[in-house]
Parts: sequence; structure tokens; C-alpha cells
Amino acid sequence: MKLPALVVALCAATAAAAFRVDLPSVQSQEYRNQSLKRAKVFVSEPHITADLSVSDTGPGSFKPDDLVECDWDFTQRATATTRKFYCAVRSPGPRTGAADVIKVKYSRDSINPHEEVFTTVLASRLMKVLGFASNRYFLVRRLRCYGCTADPYKDARHMSGLSRYQLVRKNFVPDGNGQYAPDYSKFTDFTYVSILRKVGTEIQSYRHQGLGYDELSKIDVMSGATAPQIDAFRLLAVFMNHSDNHSSNQALVCLEKKKDIVTELGDDLGRTSACENPVVEIKDAGVTFGTGYGLFSPYRGLALNEWQKAKIWKNDNDCTVDIQGIRGNSFHSVRISEAGRQEFAARLNTLSRQRVTDLFNGIDLSRLPFRGHPEYNDVGAWVQVFFDKAQAINNKRCK
Repeated sequence: MKLPALVVALCAATAAAAFRVDLPSVQSQEYRNQSLKRAKVFVSEPHITADLSVSDTGPGSFKPDDLVECDWDFTQRATATTRKFYCAVRSPGPRTGAADVIKVKYSRDSINPHEEVFTTVLASRLMKVLGFASNRYFLVRRLRCYGCTADPYKDARHMSGLSRYQLVRKNFVPDGNGQYAPDYSKFTDFTYVSILRKVGTEIQSYRHQGLGYDELSKIDVMSGATAPQIDAFRLLAVFMNHSDNHSSNQALVCLEKKKDIVTELGDDLGRTSACENPVVEIKDAGVTFGTGYGLFSPYRGLALNEWQKAKIWKNDNDCTVDIQGIRGNSFHSVRISEAGRQEFAARLNTLSRQRVTDLFNGIDLSRLPFRGHPEYNDVGAWVQVFFDKAQAINNKRCK
């Protein structure tokens, strides 16, 4: 059947806007190998006075009550399954550059916000205050996206063929250059979103995109993180029950600017780029503080009862830890050293009960509509489980 002329015209007009998937640039395998050998896990000492009820207040930060206004960047498609989209921040407002594009995680149902909107913020604040590397996540109660459809994640992922035509016909307008673009005179409001600003540049190769926990053994403890520090990084994942720990949810990141140096590991001209400060980090902690199994359960992250059930130590007679992941698990049974236990415990013990209360209050926990679990709104219950897990680490002695 011959397609109508309008279908052909609109599809051709929008084809010029090539879609980009949110994967970082790819470096050589040897560059990645050398960076991983020198990788650290800590970027600072614990922040003993930081306010845990808010994210950082540096350049480009957002406050919970800010009305963030931005223009949908429909040419970028987010990967994974949680709903996300890219948006260019409008002025006035926090900006980090000329093209200030942020990544927004949102819920399909504004009445029942998705738990990952909150767990990513919760985990990033905890990681930062303990001194681990972390991206910057901000919880915002309302974001206004100009040009957005009601479900931009779904629409950006399915803009091909007739699906693209239907979207363009309904939501796009001529841009004056013979093409079509979103109608930026209209907007969609999203309630309770998390905004991501990445810190550093991911180091990836074609063979390795992301970082599995099974790769931590490749860190040279003489030039990178020490063995106790690596164990502390593992304990962080166990403490939060970071269940969705397949390799794409951790990253090897370069925090410092790269400079050209001459080495035998470079390209055909003998050049490569050296990262001054490579670190490993949990880049997506969406399924934390909850369960690591039961994929069809209404809760994964932010499930108090399930987080409480997840034990720190696999056995009572040794210091083996494990995480029951939901798919593609890269975290396997490993024994934690006594020095590693002490390293993590010392950092965790800098947090007072009041500061941990601020941490959970900071994600509006008491106001969230937990379906069938109103007891999850009790901030005190979350704080108690937090300290019960801390006590399990403090009371253990690893041989």
C-alpha cells in the first residue's frame, strides 16, 4: 500500500534529526585497562557537617521547590527501562554551560510516583556524604517541560515509521527550515522528578561499557584504591542492597581533565589521553533500600520490609557478603576483610541519628503514597533499619 504523501513528507522531514542514545564516547580497551588499575573509590573524607536534607548547593543545583523550566531535547533517547528524558534548561535558572542539558527521571503516574525517582537521590546523598564518588541528583517537586509529550520517554524511543508520523502530526510544528520540531509554545508539567547532572566523564571501551563488581579485582592496590577501600565499596552496595548491579549501573569515571601524553599505549601516532583521577562509582542506584528479587513485585527500590530482610552478612561464621540481584548480577559472593569492614564502619559512624533522619526526610518520604504500605511513611522506621544494619557491621569481626 502506498503511504500518503503527508506521511512521507513528515517522516523525511524529521529524519534529519538523528537520534542519539545516551552512551558516552568510547576509548581504547588499553586506556580503560590502565585507568581501572589506578582507580580510586573515595573522593573525600566523610562530610561530617553536610546537610543531608538537600542535595549539594553548588553551581547548577536545584532546590526541591524550584519550578524548573526546560525545552525537550527529543533527539536524545534514554536507555534502560525507567522513564527518563533530556531537557535543556531555560534561563533564568541554574546553568552549567551554553547547552545546559539535564537528564530527567519521572513517573508515568503522577499520583503514584516511581520509587526510583527517590532512591537515586537518597543513594547519591548518602554516597557523597560518606566520601564515595557520585553523580549529582536533585529532587524537584515540579518540572515544566516545553515541547514535551505526556510520555516523552516512550515517544522518543518509538519515533520510527508510522509511529513517528503520528507523534509529529499531533505534537510537532514546522520549524521554518523545512523540518518539524516540538511545539515549544506548549508544556507538560511533571511532579516529583529527579534531575541528573553527571560528574566527570565515563571511561568505556567497545568491549566494556559500564563496570561490573567482578572487575574490582583488576584495581592495582599499589597505585589505585587499597584492598580495604575496595571492600568498603562492596559493603556500600550491600548496605543499600544495590540489587540492580549489572555492569551498566556502575562506571569507571575520569574526574579530572585529560591531557595528551606520549605512551606506548596510544594510537598509531603513539598518543593517548591520561586521566588524572579515575574513580569507580555506582552511577544508577535506582533499586536500593528495597528488594533484589521478585521482579513482578510492586516494589523494588524503597521497600522498607524488604530492605530490612536483606542481611549484611551471608553467614554468621564469616564475613562473606552477597546481593541477590534482579538480573545480570555482577556482584557475587566475596569475603570482606577486617580492614575493609573497619573502613566502611568508620565512615558510616560519622552519621548521627538526626542526620540520617534528615536524609530520609529530604526525599519527602512521609508524603509519598506507598500503595498498600502506609507504614513506609514512618521515617523513624527507616532510620531504625539504617542503624540496625550499621550495628550489624560494627558488631562483626572479620578474621
